[in-house]
Parts: sequence; structure tokens; C-alpha cells
Amino acid sequence: APDGTRTAHRILSSSDPDSSTYHFNIPDTCDRCHERVTQDFWEGVHGKLVRLGSDDAPVCTHCHGEHGIVSASDPRSPVSAARLAVQTCGRCHESAALNERLGISSGTLRSYVDTYHGLKRKSGDVHVANCASCHGKHRILRHTDPRARVHPDNLQQTCGECHPGISDAMAKSSIHDPGNGVIDWWPNFFRILYLWMIAITIGAMLLHNLLHWFRHVRVASRGPSVIRLSRGETAQHWLLMISFIVLVVSGFSLRHSEAWWVSVLFGWGGGEGFVIRGVIHRVAAILMIIWTVWHAIYLLTRRGRLWFWDMLPVWSDVEGVLGSLAYFVGLRAQPPSAKRFSYAEKAEYWALLWGTVLMTITGLMLWFDNEIAGVLAIGNGREVLLKVASVIHYYEAWLATLAILVWHMYATVFSPTVYPMNPAWWSGRMPRAMHDHEHPGEAPDPPDQQDE
Repeated sequence: APDGTRTAHRILSSSDPDSSTYHFNIPDTCDRCHERVTQDFWEGVHGKLVRLGSDDAPVCTHCHGEHGIVSASDPRSPVSAARLAVQTCGRCHESAALNERLGISSGTLRSYVDTYHGLKRKSGDVHVANCASCHGKHRILRHTDPRARVHPDNLQQTCGECHPGISDAMAKSSIHDPGNGVIDWWPNFFRILYLWMIAITIGAMLLHNLLHWFRHVRVASRGPSVIRLSRGETAQHWLLMISFIVLVVSGFSLRHSEAWWVSVLFGWGGGEGFVIRGVIHRVAAILMIIWTVWHAIYLLTRRGRLWFWDMLPVWSDVEGVLGSLAYFVGLRAQPPSAKRFSYAEKAEYWALLWGTVLMTITGLMLWFDNEIAGVLAIGNGREVLLKVASVIHYYEAWLATLAILVWHMYATVFSPTVYPMNPAWWSGRMPRAMHDHEHPGEAPDPPDQQDE
């Protein structure tokens, strides 16, 4: 626009080409006070892209902000040493869509973060080199431009600003992740060597310990045993265990889709793996529902009714909690005597039933969102209902997973009184000595139901 069309009183929308805050006019607006800096900007790659009419090209406000512009020495500034690389340069240079559209290689920021300079910056060192230290601040040129600070002929001078006396060969070594070339051959060799060493060494240690653990499990399972779970009860536990594990892995894979372990499990087939993840999650959910129905039918049988009554909380459970606490702190010489089910097992069982019902209801609401939410919700309540179901489903999953890891795994594997494992979950049988110690108040099954 001709001079004089932009004034203090002729305020236009930033989408108006005549506005002083229009994307392509911002450099000229800043030029009124920052002429030298603006000239450097126009000579750089960003300024040239703006001249060509690229909407993706950054202008002054992209890096410095619009209204709350503070000095680069202020830690709050997006161009401060601590924030420049990740929060400012990384916004564009780590955008997959933008890099693909402009033909820019991705992964540049990560290759900086993983180097000495990036790690030092992450540790809080604001004096270490960042993007602007090497590439410049406003007059950013391509590395093939002889005037660029990162041109091979200028690297010794650029690096010398922080490393006086640096050799030309050292200055030309790879700063980002090692690429190709003689200088990078040896680092790559030792990187690959150590990856293999780690895999072989730790893998051998893991195999050794697993064999050692399984051998002790077999030894501990020999001798007189008590039937703790019937075949049907053991089968129920297996179905519950498998469906629960699959649900946890496939469910958290959706919420944490960018994690490395999710990429290993489902990051294949151009997105096909993630589609199959959803199918696996729903199949596991159906298996969990089948277990729920199976267990409900089981509770109607004679043995099931006995199981139910033995699982009901009674006053002796309160005495068990208090007695255990007294034993833990040394106020009691022996732990309290538990009957068929201890207070810990009862608490876990009722939490399991409650969690299963809750996860089933919220899971079905999310699975059949249009049908169920459309019936239960009125007006805008549908969106609220689905959000509530999503929050409950996610955090109940965390609660159940952590309870299994912290409470159940300890009681069945890591507790000193059952280590290396209570084999009842595997075969339904429990060594008699372990049973008598854990459940001294329960009479064992008749002799014809025991494995002597």
C-alpha cells in the first residue's frame, strides 16, 4: 500500500492486505524502528520466502511474539537462550506437514537435542550454543551460501566464537546427529557396537535370571499341595488375566500413541497396525464381558455361593487389618490368622468387581457412543456424558493397572512369604506349607481333593 495509508487511526484487521499487521506487511512495520534488523531478515531465507508470498514463512511476530515482547535476555522470551531451540525454531522445523510441503528434512531439532550442546541446554546451561549461535539470528542463510555462518569455509570462525583456537577439521565435524562421512564413521561404529553389546549382555542376564526363577518355582511347587482354585476357577482367572493385560496394553496405546513401545507394537502398515489395535482392544473387551457373565453364573453354583459368602467382609477382617499393622511395626510377634480369604484378597476382589462393571459400562458408551449417548443424553448433555465416560474409563484403567502392579503382584510374587511365586494362579494348587502359613485359619480340602 502507498505510504500514509497505514496510520494510528486507520486500524484494519490483520487479515486485510492494507493492515500494518497483515502477515506480509509485518517486516515493514517493524522496519520503522528496527531498520538494520529488518534488512538482515530480508536477506535471509525466511525473508526471501516472505517475498515469494509464502504463508508458512515466519515473520518477526512468529519468533518474538505480538504484544508481550520482552528482551532476549529475559527467560520468558521465546528467543531466550533457554527457549529458542525447542519452543521457537522447533515449532516450524519439527512440523511434519510443513517440512513435507517445503521439502525440508525433519528430525533437525531432535538431532540437536541429542548432542552435547542440546544436552547441556536441557540441563539448564543458557550459555551453550543454540540455533542462533550457529545459523544467525535474523540473517539466516542456506549452508550453501558462501556468506552463511554455517558454510564450510566459515565454520572455523563461527565455532571459534565459543571455542577459540578450534581446528578447521574439528569445526567441520558433524554438529547435529552424525551423518555420512569419514569423521562420522567411528562414532557410528561404536554406537552400533554398544547397541549389540547392550542387547546381548542384558539379554543373557535376563535369560539367566528367568531360568533361575522358573527353576525355583518348579522346586517350590513340588511336594504336598492344597487345591486353592478348582479347574473352573483357574480357567476363569486365566481368561480374566489375559483379557486384562491385552486391554491395558491396547488401551494405553491409544492414549499414548507417540510412545516408542506403541510404535514397536502397532506402528506398522501405514496406520493399519493402529486399526488392528482397536480390533484387539474390542475383542479383549468382549472376553472380559464373557468372564463377567461366566463368573456371575459361577456364583449361582454351590461352590460359587460358598466363594461369595467367604468373600463377604466380616469383623475379623478389621481385626486382621489392625493385627497386620501391629505385626508390621513390631508390636505383635505373629501375623493374624487368616481364613480362606484374607482382608487383602477380599478388598481386591470387590475392587475387581466394581472396576469391571464401571469399565464395561463406560467402555460400551464409548464403543457405541451414538446409540447409547443418544438415548441417555438430552441436548448438549451427550457431549458431557461422553467426556465423563472417557475420563472415568481412562483413570479407572490407571487405578486398576497400578493396583495390580503394586498390590496383586506383590501378594502373589514378591511377598517374602510366597516368593518366588504362589503357583495357585498357574495351576490352582498351592504348596501346603505356604497355604498353612498364609491361611492358617482355613481347613484344607478333603484328602481326595489334595495332591499329596
